[in-house]
Amino acid sequence: MLFTENETNFAKLWGGQNESPYVKDGFHERIVESRVDAVNPEGFGTKGGAWYNFQNVPSGQSAVVRFKLTNKIRSDGDFDEAEFDDVIAKRIAEADAFYWALANVPITDDMRNIQRQAFAGMLWSKQYYHFIYKRWIQGDDKGPAPPESRKGIRNKGWDHMYVDDILSMVFPSPSPENCY
Repeated sequence: MLFTENETNFAKLWGGQNESPYVKDGFHERIVESRVDAVNPEGFGTKGGAWYNFQNVPSGQSAVVRFKLTNKIRSDGDFDEAEFDDVIAKRIAEADAFYWALANVPITDDMRNIQRQAFAGMLWSKQYYHFIYKRWIQGDDKGPAPPESRKGIRNKGWDHMYVDDILSMVFPSPSPENCY
């Protein structure tokens, strides 16, 4: 397990000082650049990830890692493969039913799969959007000052702009006559 903080690497981006030695790109630095000190050796941080390094997987083949995040420990210490498979099968069935209900119109399986991927992407890509023009132009206390060129770009007249929203797009299910 690798851990780091969700902090920008000011040293790398702007030649500044990092508040923590464990910054956002710590995973890349550890895995790609082999920098052991890029991640927290004490095993904690605001970002975590599992790194599996498989040495004996033949070219063109794959390796499968099965794990679950839980705070429950089985008394026998074993990982119950059948129980795991049952839970995964139930979650797949639930997802199938959910996406079928969103598009219960006559479309091809290929189109249904494309639509499902699009809907799933929308569910996972909801983002909190916080834009205050004045702060964007002037910068904030923690980062370096923004470039002067920013003041002359296309949205220079947006000084009234203050946005605090969650962005997500929802499209109605297509009607059968629009499907092909």
